[in-house]
Amino acid sequence: MKVIEVALKSGGDIDWFLDYINSYYRAITMVSYESVKDQLDLLGINLAHVADRAFYQRGGTENTKDKLKRRLNGLFGRRNIIAHQSDRAHTDAQVNIITKEIVQNFICDIEKIVRSIDTEARNK
Repeated sequence: MKVIEVALKSGGDIDWFLDYINSYYRAITMVSYESVKDQLDLLGINLAHVADRAFYQRGGTENTKDKLKRRLNGLFGRRNIIAHQSDRAHTDAQVNIITKEIVQNFICDIEKIVRSIDTEARNK
C-alpha cells in the first residue's frame, strides 16, 4: 500500500517507479534460464530465436534452447557459488578452480546471448 500511496501522490513523476523497481530487483539474480525465459516472455521476445541466433552451429547435435539453458544455468550456478560460498565446493569447502579459459568462455557466451537478445529486440 505504501508504494501505491507514493505512486498516487507523485502525479506524473515516475521516479517512484524507478525507485521501486531498483529496490525490488536489488536482491534478485536474473541469470538463470527460467528467469531469462520469463523476462523474454514479458518483452515478447521469442526464446527459440534468441537461442538459435546465439548458439546455432551447422551440424551441431545439441538443441539450441538446451544449449542456452545449459550455459545460463552453468553461469548462474557458478555465480551463486562465488557469491555465497566464496567459490568453495559445498561438500568439502575446497576452493573451485577458475581459469582464464573458463572466464573467457563465460564472457563469450554472455556476449552471444546479449547480442542475440539485442538483435531480436531491435527486430520487433
